[in-house]
Amino acid sequence: KLAFSASNYGVKAGNQLLIPVNAFNNSTSVPSNSKNRKFPFQRERGFLDVDEVTIVVPITSEIEFLPKKVELTSKFGSYFMEVVKVDANHISFKRKYELYKCDFPKEDYELYRNFIKEVNKQDNSKMVLKYN
Repeated sequence: KLAFSASNYGVKAGNQLLIPVNAFNNSTSVPSNSKNRKFPFQRERGFLDVDEVTIVVPITSEIEFLPKKVELTSKFGSYFMEVVKVDANHISFKRKYELYKCDFPKEDYELYRNFIKEVNKQDNSKMVLKYN
């Protein structure tokens, strides 16, 4: 169990604050584009990340927007993310991301890239708090 406090976390926009829901373990790397790939590709190692975080919302704000639940499944892996309002001052963030060890033909490379890009997009989702 880890507890921390952060100031200046998020981006202020008028009376709103845009806050990343995944503060610790987000995916940022996308495989390079390879339009004329000639060879198969391989992931030498698979992995499974499971995260569960409770976010405490300041009393001086209210939750205006939370990202929708996401479930992605492909032959490369799976991804699940859920952000739920527990009460007026608590948000639950759950994430499960698994990438399989794999060997795939070159024709699957763009599908693999698109899966990783979608995971990155979801990992960088923001919630919106409104200050009263």
